[in-house]
Amino acid sequence: MKKGSKRAAGTKFLNDAMIRAAKPKQKEYTKNDGSGLMVLVNPRGQKYFQFRYTYAGRKRKMQVGTYGDISLAQARKDVDKFKLWLHQGRDPMVARKVELNQVVKDTMGTFAHVAGQWMVTKKPEWTERNYIRQEGILRRWLLPKLGAMPLKDVNTEHVFEALGAAQEQEKYATTHQVRMTVHAIFRFAIARRQATVNPATDIVDGLTKRPAAVHHAALPFEQVGAMLRDLATSNLSPITKAAIRLSAMLGLRDGTLRSATWSEIDLNGAQWDCPADHMKGRKGNKKPYSTPLPTQAVRVLKELHELTYKGPDSHVFPGTGKNATMSKSTQCTGLHQLGYQVTAHGFRALMRTHLGECGVPAEVVKVQLAQVVGGAVDQAYQRSAFWQQRVQMLQYWADKLQAEEKGKKAPRLVANVTFKRAA
Repeated sequence: MKKGSKRAAGTKFLNDAMIRAAKPKQKEYTKNDGSGLMVLVNPRGQKYFQFRYTYAGRKRKMQVGTYGDISLAQARKDVDKFKLWLHQGRDPMVARKVELNQVVKDTMGTFAHVAGQWMVTKKPEWTERNYIRQEGILRRWLLPKLGAMPLKDVNTEHVFEALGAAQEQEKYATTHQVRMTVHAIFRFAIARRQATVNPATDIVDGLTKRPAAVHHAALPFEQVGAMLRDLATSNLSPITKAAIRLSAMLGLRDGTLRSATWSEIDLNGAQWDCPADHMKGRKGNKKPYSTPLPTQAVRVLKELHELTYKGPDSHVFPGTGKNATMSKSTQCTGLHQLGYQVTAHGFRALMRTHLGECGVPAEVVKVQLAQVVGGAVDQAYQRSAFWQQRVQMLQYWADKLQAEEKGKKAPRLVANVTFKRAA
């Protein structure tokens, strides 16, 4: 092209070698690449891409990026997009801000980000066990498939795809738990106006149904004596033996029993005071619980005290692994080793059924089992009104279990013992 002639529209003036060779001067200057793209070189040698254009009769310029952070080729692509916006009647500077805001919004609105907000919000309401379970569901099943997606783009097909791995592994109960987690996250997002539709609402019929729950039957009362004799002569650890005996005598839930510390137990006063956080229930709604201790239970605990007491905050049933307490499977495993395909939880059903047959009112047994009875007023009243009844009931129950173990005639309820509500 001859000197002084005009270049054709769209012709590019620069290349990377020319930009790299541009030296700083006392004042900033620009080099033109055509189509409104300029390279500004400042006195410190820094080089910036700029786009200069006219909008609504006014000349304007906007920063495109720093040379080195973006290439010349990328700067030209950006300018082509800016020129398209101009053709559409949009100010490129304003249009780019709108686009960047949407990118930020989409990033902050990814499934992973919103799920993290949900976890933080719910953590104060959950038990540690529930929090760990939900974190595992997200980490294993949901985030690999949905984590990077903007929440607004997640649809029913995406949810089905995330559930597919669990379905394929025939983990049907897990599949439904994962679906409920997705459903809860979207309910949270909708309440915060981060989503408008919940794609996990109407997909239950498309999932394989949960298998029916299989529960080990409670130990029949007729086998209690044999089980206790087998327990006494078994090679199970003394701590496991004590746990099984106390479960049978007191009807405590396994979690409450395993989490106990020695500070909760008053051997002289024959009373076990369980703090609220060791009880079953939603976090914040749990209540402390106390149980009387029959003489046989006190004897078992005194023997256990010699084995596990290391201060008031030490665990009554310490664990041998990484956990501080005995494993939740220890009692069941022990019962299975004795030849009884039952669970420790079954002792609660045994106590409720057999004591009911002996004439003990159901509400008294329910209070001992820390089950809900009536409304809030009734529950508050029963914790105090049934204490003496529970002392008598548990001593009768422990005597009866002892008689069964020794093959002796079982005691009868004392005639003057009343289980009526205190006046």
